[in-house]
Amino acid sequence: MGQSAFAVLGVNAEETQPSIAAALTFGILWMDRQREQLAGRAHVEGLKRFVPAGRAEMVRQRMAHLNREAAKWQLDQFDERAETYEPLDCRDSGNIETRLTRAVDATASRARYAKSIARTQALVPDCEAYVESPTEIAFRLHGLEFARARLTPVADSFRDDEVIHFGLWTAEYTLDGTNESTFRDLVSRLARRRQARGERSDPLFGLCPERWLESLTIGDVRTIDERLDQGFVYSRVPAFASTDRAMIDVLTCSLGGRLAVLELKADDDIHLPSRDSTTRPACAGISKTEASSATPTSPEANSPASRHCSISSPLLSARIHRQMPCCATSHPISSWTVVQVDERWRYGVRVVNRKHPQNHSATDFHG
Repeated sequence: MGQSAFAVLGVNAEETQPSIAAALTFGILWMDRQREQLAGRAHVEGLKRFVPAGRAEMVRQRMAHLNREAAKWQLDQFDERAETYEPLDCRDSGNIETRLTRAVDATASRARYAKSIARTQALVPDCEAYVESPTEIAFRLHGLEFARARLTPVADSFRDDEVIHFGLWTAEYTLDGTNESTFRDLVSRLARRRQARGERSDPLFGLCPERWLESLTIGDVRTIDERLDQGFVYSRVPAFASTDRAMIDVLTCSLGGRLAVLELKADDDIHLPSRDSTTRPACAGISKTEASSATPTSPEANSPASRHCSISSPLLSARIHRQMPCCATSHPISSWTVVQVDERWRYGVRVVNRKHPQNHSATDFHG
C-alpha cells in the first residue's frame, strides 16, 4: 500500500452559511471518490474541512456525529486576512442548548374549532384538520394546505368567533357570504384532481409530495414499523440545536417507549444524512413524557441508546446515496434504518425494503 493522504475541501467566507454546512456532503463524496481512484496507490484516511473563522459551529456539530470507524474527520477554521488556521475538536461542541416545542392539546383545539372542522369536512370529507397551535387549525388535502381557521375578536364584544381563511400559495381570502361559491369551487377542484389516480402532469397533483407522504404515514405509522406507537404521533415538530433550526417530519416512539424520528423524502436529497445532526441532539434528552406530556416515561425512553432515526423514501424516486454509510452516526444516542416504500405510495404506504447503513461499508451500500 502506498502513502496515506487526506481529501481536502475548503469554503471561503463569501459563501452563505447554508452552503458552508452543505459542503460537508460534497466533502464526503470527494473523499469516497479519491479512495476509489487511489486504491492500491495511496490510502485516503479521511476528510479535512476548512471553513471561515467564526462560522464553523454547525459543521462541527455535524462532523461530531460522523462514523469514526469509516474515516478520520478533521475540521479547521481559517482567517483569510491573517492567513492562519486553527484546528477544532469536533468532539467538543460545548454545552449546546437544544429543545423541542411542547405538544398542543389537540382535543381541546378540535373542540374549539368544531364548527369550522364540520363545515370544511362536509365539503371535503378526506381533508385533514391539523392542530398547529392553540390559536389556529390548518386544513389540508393529502398534505396540501388550502384553508386555516382562526379565532377573531367580534366587534363590540368580549368574545371570539371562528373565521376561515382559504386559498393557495400567497392568495388568501376570508370566507364570508360573498365568496362561499369560490371556496366550494376550490375544494371541489382539489378533491377531483388531487387523488392517487390523478394526472402526474397536473400541478395540483404534484404539489407537496412529502406532505402527502407524511399525511399517509401519520395516519398509521405502523406501516413503516409495526413496533411504533400510533398513540404518540406528531408531525412537523420544530427542533432547535444551538443556532440551527430544523423540522422533524414525524416524531413518535415505539411501544416500548423508544423515541423515533421519521424523516420522509419523496425526492432525492443528497444532504439528508449529514443534516440529521440538527434533530439528533435536540431529541437526545427528550423522553416519551416530554414529547407528549401524556404518559409516564418508561426506563427505556431515558436510555442513551433509545433514540432511532428512520428515513422513509419511495424506492425509485429517492435513491439512498452512497455517502450514507459515512454519515451514519457512531454516536450512542441513535441508530439508523432506511425504509424504502413502493413508488405507488399514494395508493397506500407499503414497505418493500429495509437497510441499516451502519452495518454496511461505503462500497457495498449504494442504494
